[in-house]
Amino acid sequence: IDGRAVLFVENVLKAALFEGILSENLTMSLTGIYREKYGYETKRSRFDVIPTSAPAHVAKALNLAEGQPVLKIRRV
Repeated sequence: IDGRAVLFVENVLKAALFEGILSENLTMSLTGIYREKYGYETKRSRFDVIPTSAPAHVAKALNLAEGQPVLKIRRV
């Protein structure tokens, strides 16, 4: 927003199901890559919003102080 990073995303995948995904264009829709390249279609998901503090790597990426309050959104 206004040239400032406000979101940090981490994706965790089973390597056996998504072999070679790091060679894909990851600036595109990951959902599209999962579907088109790997035949994986998300049927449903749940979002959990958790107040927490920014770990060092997230704080650095978002230009925050380590430990600053943030919201973690986990999609399962």
